[in-house]
Amino acid sequence: MTIYAVVGAPSPVPGQVVTATIGGVRCAETTTRAFGGQVVYALDVPTTSEHMGCGTPGAQRVPSTC
Repeated sequence: MTIYAVVGAPSPVPGQVVTATIGGVRCAETTTRAFGGQVVYALDVPTTSEHMGCGTPGAQRVPSTC
């Protein structure tokens, strides 16, 4: 699954690291970039068959920036 998002606050800048954690498992990571005057990211989260504990149907995804 791919998650596309615009980073709102606090003070987003291109190059920030974004991680996806599902059930305490770190499943994916990407960095933000500038696009159309906004800071955005695309995060590819693997399925459970690709990475145990990731992509479980109904599981809450917790993207965070660093």
